[in-house]
Amino acid sequence: MTLEELYREAFSSFLENISDDLVSKLARYHSELLRWNRRVSLTALSRDEEVAAKLFFDSAAGLPFLQEDDVLLDLGTGPGFPGLVLALFRPEIPVLLAEVRTKKVAFLKRMRHVLGLERVIIVDRRVEGVQDLPEVPTALTSKATGPPDEILSLGRKLLRPDGRVILYSGKTPGKAEGFRLVTRSQYDLPFGFGRRVLQVFAREG
Repeated sequence: MTLEELYREAFSSFLENISDDLVSKLARYHSELLRWNRRVSLTALSRDEEVAAKLFFDSAAGLPFLQEDDVLLDLGTGPGFPGLVLALFRPEIPVLLAEVRTKKVAFLKRMRHVLGLERVIIVDRRVEGVQDLPEVPTALTSKATGPPDEILSLGRKLLRPDGRVILYSGKTPGKAEGFRLVTRSQYDLPFGFGRRVLQVFAREG
């Protein structure tokens, strides 16, 4: 099975029609990720089906919760998950990829060029407040930065008053002050890699 066929199968239950161009870009991103991974540690995954399901499909699960006028911030994006994948599907919205590790920043810059994602901005410094960002985000996400409480705490500092946190975790935050849960979504990863939970929290006040 080619990578293009793999991605058509992986997303068949998620999107009715996926364009040839998007399939080609997903396959190219996948190929570059594993090629770079041989000399730079980007992911512990190596099997094509597992990479497609656990990195690409799982990242794309946040798509239904993005809005047309969003500015998305992905904290600790690593090699681009979920932010760069979301940018592939929604190239019209600004996506800020925050990553401080030099080799991963180099990979992100390479993929931004290869995939032609002109609205992707790479923030290669520690983000502690809105002063560290070129735009104030309306949506924040993170797959690997820390526990839910920490991500919501950062959301209070970084998001607009009407902003949202898209949380790739089923864990219930111990403290969600200033946020309310608006969506809790369960979905199955393709190729039998299990079930995941995604939660969306909206700012209050």
